[in-house]
Amino acid sequence: MLFKTSLKEEIKVPATMAHLADLRNFVVQVAKKHGFDDKTMGALKLATDEAVTNIIRHAYRDTPGRGFVTMRTVIKTNSLTVILLDQGRTFDPRNAKAPDMKEYIKIGKKGGLGIFMLQKLMDEIDYQVTSEGNELRLTKYRDVKAKRGGFLRQINLRNRYAIISSAALTFFVLGGYVTFEKVQTENLQNEILKRVAAISATMASSSAEYMADQNDLSIFQIADALKKDNQDFIIDIYIVDNANRIFASSDRSTLGKYSVPTDYEIVPFLDSKEQPDSVASSLKNPEILDNVRTYRYLYDEQVVYDVHTPVYRSNIITPENVMAYAHVLISEETILGEMTTLRFVGIVLAILILLLGYGGIAILVARIISPFQRLTDWIRNAGHETITDDVDIDTTNEVGEIAQAFSDMASKFRKAQIGLVQQKQLQKEIQVAQEIQHMLLPVSFPEVQGFDIATYYESAKEVGGDLFDFIQVDDDTIGIVVADVSGKGVPGSLVMTMIRTALRLEARGNKNPGEVLAKVNDFVVDDMKKGMFVTMFYIILDSRNRVIHYASAGHNPMILHRASSRQTYYLNPRGFPVGISLPDKKLFGQSIQTDSIKLREDDVLVLYTDGITEAMNPSRDLFSEERFLEVIRRHSDKDAKGFVENVRSDLLEFTQGAPQNDDITFVAVRENMAVGDILFNLRKQMIEDVNGGMSVKEACAKARISSSTYYKYKKRYEMLGDAGLRNPEDATDIASKHLSIEQKAKIFDVIRQNPEFGPKMISNTLNTDKYSNTAMNEKRIYDELVRMRLNTEEKRRAFVSQRTRGRKFKLPGTPLLTMDGQVIKADASSTDSIVDRIIQNQQGGGGTPQPTKETVTTE
Repeated sequence: MLFKTSLKEEIKVPATMAHLADLRNFVVQVAKKHGFDDKTMGALKLATDEAVTNIIRHAYRDTPGRGFVTMRTVIKTNSLTVILLDQGRTFDPRNAKAPDMKEYIKIGKKGGLGIFMLQKLMDEIDYQVTSEGNELRLTKYRDVKAKRGGFLRQINLRNRYAIISSAALTFFVLGGYVTFEKVQTENLQNEILKRVAAISATMASSSAEYMADQNDLSIFQIADALKKDNQDFIIDIYIVDNANRIFASSDRSTLGKYSVPTDYEIVPFLDSKEQPDSVASSLKNPEILDNVRTYRYLYDEQVVYDVHTPVYRSNIITPENVMAYAHVLISEETILGEMTTLRFVGIVLAILILLLGYGGIAILVARIISPFQRLTDWIRNAGHETITDDVDIDTTNEVGEIAQAFSDMASKFRKAQIGLVQQKQLQKEIQVAQEIQHMLLPVSFPEVQGFDIATYYESAKEVGGDLFDFIQVDDDTIGIVVADVSGKGVPGSLVMTMIRTALRLEARGNKNPGEVLAKVNDFVVDDMKKGMFVTMFYIILDSRNRVIHYASAGHNPMILHRASSRQTYYLNPRGFPVGISLPDKKLFGQSIQTDSIKLREDDVLVLYTDGITEAMNPSRDLFSEERFLEVIRRHSDKDAKGFVENVRSDLLEFTQGAPQNDDITFVAVRENMAVGDILFNLRKQMIEDVNGGMSVKEACAKARISSSTYYKYKKRYEMLGDAGLRNPEDATDIASKHLSIEQKAKIFDVIRQNPEFGPKMISNTLNTDKYSNTAMNEKRIYDELVRMRLNTEEKRRAFVSQRTRGRKFKLPGTPLLTMDGQVIKADASSTDSIVDRIIQNQQGGGGTPQPTKETVTTE
């Protein structure tokens, strides 16, 4: 059989060392089940062990314990192929250099021989990146001695078909000869005996009249004439009368008493109907043939056939008229000789048929196989040379159709090879970009007094272009940036490198984040490829004054969650993405907005990229802003590290190991000390240093404050004690500057039901039982409406009209909430959700909409 379906078996396990034994046992069971020898099973077991170990340790080194390894076995007649699939980092083992064993022994190096072992253990190794991930194929062939198949499987197709066809022809010819010999010999014997019966009947018919006249001389003449006419096979012809006396004979020496044979065999073969018409017409009474009898017996030491016919008086056929019997004797050897001649002719004819058949088979097989041989040669040549248009393929027959199909397949294969080369180049480019990206990420986190900082970063299957970094602005101030580059691969990585370099250059000593981003934009805008841009969120932590300055370049909102009041603030000041070509270069710096906030103890600040909210599970549902807020609320009581770990755990539980198409990055900053406590401790330490003998100049230098500030607080300390060292309640707290997302949800609900309401009516409506008597003055509501571009009735009605057509009553980048602040999870597909947000970006409020990033702000 030319084509047989190969057998396949598969197993999928988590990419952990604990499941390595499952894969080893699986491949051994498959090999044993299909009759592979112990040597082959051992090689497959070792190769599987080494390959899977490399996948676990290296492919999934960035995401340990979170991936899967799929093992697929393909069993063919003479080989077993183990296919290993993973979704980790790419690495082609075929490109690995052979190790210098002498150098290994010399330096005593351990490990690093895994690829070398695979190459030695396996007959074939192949690697490619497919839609399922990294695919490593390990093929092992059966031992040649154990190769299954008989004699015919070991010879070429031409000889195989020639042997099979010749054997079939020989069988049919021999069968035909045996049948021919049997039928023809029986027919020959019957034909001879029929001739003799006709002679006997002629003798009897002719002798009747002469016997009545006792004219034996005429009968002698008739008998002699008949014998001479058939002397080649007739021994004797004679007439025996009723007295058993030979009345007349062709041989006069036999006259006399007829000796009746006692040991004879009756040969029943004659039928008058089988006699030729010419014989019956020559007889005076054709019915006489019905009474012809044949006996076989020993006569004169030879076996003869005696054909005798009654001689009737006046040829009237009745038993009473029988006068004598006409006997014709023929030797059996004569019949056997005729049969031998016939058999010889049959054998010669069979041999001629076989020889002609063998020759015909050879010619026919050659004519059938020859096109296939030419096709094979053409295919082999096509493997080394490019198939051109010089060959005209005749597609009027099956071989031509096969050649044309192969030509089409080869053309598609070459195109696929080109695509594969490009894909490998792209994978290499992505790997380089990933390495660049990892080099840009900080290796350590700064320690900032009063702030607890933790980060989480996970690279996507493809390079997504996320960046986070820490910049030392001065001794008391640190900058934190989270950025997302729109480009992929090496170009995106190069842009990230430029951004990081420019940011570190411009941020030193500059505590204005908006100004820093404007300078970064001026630095890179002329060198960025058209269509590429970077969204950034940059914050500056001033540990001395306990102030956070921040600015956004079209990035996702920064989230501040205050557990004490259960309020969440989405902070997104106005700004264009970095790298966009604007009509006026000054427009970027003029439009970017800088803001400042002070945190309370246990406040949590989160900076993130859209990779976390757009993370998908296997059903392609988004993690979404709603789930993200829910997770932030649930774990806000943890320290920064615990908070990040719990968010990561919830995210992984949701995605269920599904590969992500964008990097996931977020930075958590937690306020661990009240602002007043830190400043109080600083001033108290300064007073104690002076009282302890340190000069005022030295104490002020240590605290990095002026001497006039020292005397100011010394006077207050002498008058009020410790209370004089504390600041009055800060009037610039975030709650006094911004509305939380819970408050905005209520404003949206009022606008949805009453778009004609202005700030005063909205304030009055909020201060009702329906909205939990939320007190909010008109000025704050008006400022918020201006930020959201809903400060006129016309704009509010347009906003409501758009949302009644299926859009959510929320701003992009923010979650959907109930009136009591509970999260409403949307079950829409990722595609619907993204389209929803893009449309909202084009229609929503304050900020600068951009072509592909969610840049509409909530502030």
